[in-house]
Amino acid sequence: AASAKENRGTAMSFFSVGGNLGAAMSPLWVAMGISWLGLGGTVVVIPVALLTAFLLYQQLNYVDLDQKDDPKSRSAAASPIKMPRSVMLSLALITFVVMTRSWFQVSMITYLPEWIQSQGQSIGFGGQVLAIFLVAVGVGSMTGGPLSDWLGRWRIVAISLAVLSLAQWGFLNASILWQVVLIAVMGLMIGASFPVTIVMAQEAWPAGVGLASSLVMGVGWAPGGLGAWITGWLADQSSLGAGLQSLIMVPLLGVIGVLVYAALHRRSDQSKVRMQSDSDVRR
Repeated sequence: AASAKENRGTAMSFFSVGGNLGAAMSPLWVAMGISWLGLGGTVVVIPVALLTAFLLYQQLNYVDLDQKDDPKSRSAAASPIKMPRSVMLSLALITFVVMTRSWFQVSMITYLPEWIQSQGQSIGFGGQVLAIFLVAVGVGSMTGGPLSDWLGRWRIVAISLAVLSLAQWGFLNASILWQVVLIAVMGLMIGASFPVTIVMAQEAWPAGVGLASSLVMGVGWAPGGLGAWITGWLADQSSLGAGLQSLIMVPLLGVIGVLVYAALHRRSDQSKVRMQSDSDVRR
């Protein structure tokens, strides 16, 4: 997913869309196999796994496995760059934003079919609506990166989370037809922010893109299950509708995190400009 700085969002979108669409299509693929062959129909995943292994093996031809150790590389690895405090704060804010998004997404994946069934629809229809949601996440991940290259990273994340909150409110107060439309909108908004947050983390700490990416894609996703548990606990205490209503506030917490991140970066940029102007004056 490496690309020129101005096109990083677009590159990350291409990198992300495969995983998101794969996650959306795999339940449908497995369900099709089970409907044909029963539980043994899960064998339909084997050809996909074999194809993936073959493609990865083919890529080994482009990797130089006999590279000689570079003393400079070894010395650089032995003395890692210390992370500045400002970078730590930026990564913490980005990770917090991803936590709120994953809380919302995992909760919807967990409880959406049950909610649709509570509206008088079949569990099968609930599964179809969930598939629409997941496919929309994949489509959104294809559009969010290019838009962030054009409009700016934090703006896309803030807008997508704000729309996500509004769409959730409308979803809980709409007819079943509009619920399907709004669930697609929510999927698009979640997907749009997915590649952007990864690029934001990488740009926050260019000297450690691996760690920055792992924080967003690993640590940021970890609370999703815990958030879904909290949503379920609220539903048990009151109703499923009340549990899902609590999710309206979750993306707004992410919006606050993004705005704080943007304010810090604006202040940092102004400080750099001031230091540069002072340096020019001394010359």
